[in-house]
Amino acid sequence: MYDLNSTNHKRPLYGVFSLSSINTTITMNMEFALKELVLFIISIFNLCIGFFVLMKQPKRLVHQSFWITAVGISFWSLGLIMITETGNFFPYNDIIVLGFIVLLFGFIIFASVFPNRTHLPKKFWLVFLPLAFLAAATPFNLVIKGAIFYPDAPANPVNGPLFPVFAIVSVASILFGLILFFRTYKKAVGLAHLQMQYLLFGLAVFLSCAAVFDVLLPLAGIFSLNFIGPISSVALTGATAYAIIRHQLLDIRVVIQRSLIYTALFTLLVGIYIGLTEFLGYFLSRGTNLAVITGAGITMVFGVFFIQPLKNYFHKATDHIFFKGGYKYAESLYQLSHVLYTTIKQEDILADTRAILQNIFKTEEVTFVINPEAVLAITDKDQSSGFSTLAAPIMFEDKSVGVLYLGKKRSGDAYTEQDRQLISTFVFQIAIALGKAKLYAKVEEHNARLEQLVEERTREIKKMQEDQRQTMIDISHNLQTPIAIIRGELELLGDASGETEKMLVVEKSIDRVSAFIRKLLHLARLENSVYAVELSRIDLAKLLSAQIDYFEVMAEEKGVRISCAIKGPAFIKGDKQLLEELFANLVVNAITYRREDIASSIFISLAEVKDGYEVRIEDNGMGIAPDQLPELFTRFYPMSGASNIAHGTGLGLAIAKNIVEKHGGTISVESVLGNGTTFVVRLGK
Repeated sequence: MYDLNSTNHKRPLYGVFSLSSINTTITMNMEFALKELVLFIISIFNLCIGFFVLMKQPKRLVHQSFWITAVGISFWSLGLIMITETGNFFPYNDIIVLGFIVLLFGFIIFASVFPNRTHLPKKFWLVFLPLAFLAAATPFNLVIKGAIFYPDAPANPVNGPLFPVFAIVSVASILFGLILFFRTYKKAVGLAHLQMQYLLFGLAVFLSCAAVFDVLLPLAGIFSLNFIGPISSVALTGATAYAIIRHQLLDIRVVIQRSLIYTALFTLLVGIYIGLTEFLGYFLSRGTNLAVITGAGITMVFGVFFIQPLKNYFHKATDHIFFKGGYKYAESLYQLSHVLYTTIKQEDILADTRAILQNIFKTEEVTFVINPEAVLAITDKDQSSGFSTLAAPIMFEDKSVGVLYLGKKRSGDAYTEQDRQLISTFVFQIAIALGKAKLYAKVEEHNARLEQLVEERTREIKKMQEDQRQTMIDISHNLQTPIAIIRGELELLGDASGETEKMLVVEKSIDRVSAFIRKLLHLARLENSVYAVELSRIDLAKLLSAQIDYFEVMAEEKGVRISCAIKGPAFIKGDKQLLEELFANLVVNAITYRREDIASSIFISLAEVKDGYEVRIEDNGMGIAPDQLPELFTRFYPMSGASNIAHGTGLGLAIAKNIVEKHGGTISVESVLGNGTTFVVRLGK
């Protein structure tokens, strides 16, 4: 041990000249050299970073204070290097203390002006009086009064009478700077907010190391670890310089996450290497070099095969911690694109995309201003605040159709480059979608107008039809009375004149006109929309079976054979009288349009089909020409037949069709000219 007041002590070689003592001395010298190298690199790095930042804007107080802080850190590191290298405690210890005081001085100014303040109040400089007092007392050995030197360890400073004051002022300065930083951080938005995140990250690393290894431990008399404080300064200078200089910043959460992951992986590899070396050294004590080489080889193999999977695992495990508010670019773009692809109406597009954007960016305000005259670009104010809000014009065919505006994020973070890229891509797509929605709205408007016109025209047609039906009813009613009077008068005249045969011809013609009028009146009533059919539960099989006897009587007079295949029961809801009229009309038509050159026949069948029953009336009569089939059920369209067959009124099949439709059924016809006709009636259950 050396004298405490010695000012020039080289570190001599101590101990017995044995292999063990030589190895110990060599190890210590290597340790000192390694520390000196690291401290020298850190010192040069801090000076370079500080000078680089200063040269960017030499007149700005933020850059000047950062330069002062970097100089203080560098002198602090260089003092430690010189003590280790020369073994002279004085005057290099004074350089260490003064460097630390300069560091605190620059730190307080930096905390006061960061990120954009340009000057300090005059009274503020009173804060630096304690630091000035300690700086003046340092050369008089009042902070550190001496040192104890050991042969195999670094020198241990001996605290002077003002060292407690130095420790208190240091801690108070650090706390004061932190308070200023947190006040600024609380008010910061946009770019300033993100810059503060970087600075606080580096500051937390540096100050925690400096407070522990260069203030608290020296108070307890432990100085062997005081080199860690200067080394940790690289976190502060690097993060702060990046925050000051760069305009577009990486997310600080990425920095923290990757730092923790790489630290964990490095620690794991070192632990494996040390563990394997110790374990193998226990069994290979005579060949420690073999243990080191083997441990290094196994560690390398482990790193090659397992480091990447472990890194991926750590990323996945920590993503939900660091990126709760984050999003995946591709997935978010897919969600937005999917909405634009699947949604047609403009109001739905805007509502759905607004909800997705609020979820992606965690913002309360997402506004679409859809206006051809709205041209809102990102202003200088937005840029100076680091894009705390975001606005993007929506352009379609080189014309502005509106603006997308995103308010501040709830986290207070600025919009990043990735955010702006996503919005820039999205506004192109939404412009196309809004154009498509506009065209769709025009088509919808046109369709609505067409539907309105169709409805109006339909109402007009229905009114005309109703007027026609009413006219038919009125005419039929008005004709029935005079025809009845004429018929009565003819009967009286026939008896008086004796012209019975002529009168019969006239009466027959009048009966035909009267039947036509009755059918016309009946059809008009069926076609009337207000005509109500009284439906009841009836057995269709029983109804047809009862009509067969009547049909056979009519057919026998004309030489027509009738056969049937009726399966029952077949219950439906219908009007018995109208259904009897329906089938009678169809059978009478089949009898009327028979062929004279063959044995005529009619086959009537009833069968159950899906959701109802089917009645088929088949004959082998004259058949119907193909050009007549489409108009067969039209009013006043009589079927053509042989010359010896009187033409009908053309109302029978029209009446049959209306009866079927009143029952909710369908009627169709199949025919081959000269080879018979089949009418098919389908009625629901």
